[in-house]
Amino acid sequence: MIQDDRLKVKTVSGFFWQFGQKVIGQVLSFIVSVVLARLLMPDEYGIVALCAMFMAFVGLFVGSGLNIALIQKKNVDELDLNTIFISGLVLSVFFYLVVFFLSPSIAVLFENEQVSPVLRVMSLGMIISAFSGIQSAYVSRQLDFRKFFFSSLTGTLLSGVIGVTMAYMGFGVWALVAQNLLSVITNSIVLLLIVDWRPKWMFSWQRFLGMYSFAWKQIVANFTATFSEQLRGYVMGIKYSPADLAYYNRGDGIPGVIYNNFNGTINSVLFPALAKLQDDRETVKRALSRSMKISSYIIFPAMFGLAAMADKIVYILYTEKWLPAVPFMQLVCVIYAFSLIGGANVQALTAMGRSDVVMKLELFKRPIMISVLLFTMFISPLAIAIGQCVYCVFICFVNAYPNKRVLGYSIRAQIMDVLANFFVSIIMAIVVYLIGLLPMNIYCCFFSQILAGMIFYFCISKLTKNDSFMYLYSMLGEYLNKKFNVSIKNE
Repeated sequence: MIQDDRLKVKTVSGFFWQFGQKVIGQVLSFIVSVVLARLLMPDEYGIVALCAMFMAFVGLFVGSGLNIALIQKKNVDELDLNTIFISGLVLSVFFYLVVFFLSPSIAVLFENEQVSPVLRVMSLGMIISAFSGIQSAYVSRQLDFRKFFFSSLTGTLLSGVIGVTMAYMGFGVWALVAQNLLSVITNSIVLLLIVDWRPKWMFSWQRFLGMYSFAWKQIVANFTATFSEQLRGYVMGIKYSPADLAYYNRGDGIPGVIYNNFNGTINSVLFPALAKLQDDRETVKRALSRSMKISSYIIFPAMFGLAAMADKIVYILYTEKWLPAVPFMQLVCVIYAFSLIGGANVQALTAMGRSDVVMKLELFKRPIMISVLLFTMFISPLAIAIGQCVYCVFICFVNAYPNKRVLGYSIRAQIMDVLANFFVSIIMAIVVYLIGLLPMNIYCCFFSQILAGMIFYFCISKLTKNDSFMYLYSMLGEYLNKKFNVSIKNE
């Protein structure tokens, strides 16, 4: 019981540190992205987006599955850590050389000669990240997310300043490249300095193969998911133009910031916490249910409210040249709203050690996604986004299905957990949209929409004694009370 209480305290503390890191980091990144969007053109964003998609695909093979296996494994020693470190470093060098020599061919594929040098420079981040990969996994295992707070904040701040300065000086696409690479470098250096672990030249094929038996399924699942996800971007970049891809990515920007801030925080803390409880099926089920309720309480109103005032947000922040991004932003909001359900289910399955189920899910889902993409790609970029939105709604139920057997948490139970938050969020979004139709100054209208939406949602939560609202309120009070009492005692 004492161990469970300690894990709860560490999980709550980890949540607040990780949430703080993401909020501050994403706010800084968002400010930087707004400034860069005003200084740079959509085509320049499109080039970096194409390269980033390719790097996300290649990065799957550079230790990501093994790091997850390291977090999921119950007992880890120095031999495990050093085996994964050496594996990740060797793989990163190998795949960097592959990217380096393939980059001219990739540039020909996208009919843009700038892709080759940009890709060669950006891919250096793989090698740099390999040096701090173990530190990252170590922090997750210990739920000591305050270390992520300091490393991420430092990297975001420094890279943002350099990126904006270079854009202002006329470096164009290289301002974005420098920002991306400097963020990785700074983040890795800070983690190396503050995490007390140093590699030793120790390697065990037996340990490697033992963890790889879990990791290869995770890699296949991630590969399938990433390939099909990135395929959408490749289609937009090749069949249409880098600008069309940039509009989609810009539409993804603000919803992505909000989604990653909260749901990303919950998932990054939830996975190692559930991994420690993997032998207790009922406890994992309760934790997943609570995660669903809290995530939906925050994400649903944020996404639907954002979709209701997307036109004003794009115009105010990015200027008129980015207005074609508005419908993409609205569709992305719907995608993220439903993604939280599927994402939490996959996290639980992975934490329970069921990477085989995750792999089967991906192998089932992705042919459907590719079929939808092939059907919509000949219509328009917007049709592609609509198709992916419909697919995402369908897939959230597919991801939820296995947990009826694994955890006894049925799709019906999951729907009931989030249904109240869904309906209240929709009503709130309608109110926000109707306010946007009033004849008033765009800035006054924008702030009126935000204020009205927040007041409406808070009042309904208070009046109905919403379960998630009451839980968050009590959890925050408990956390602050403990912190306050500790500080009083120290004094």
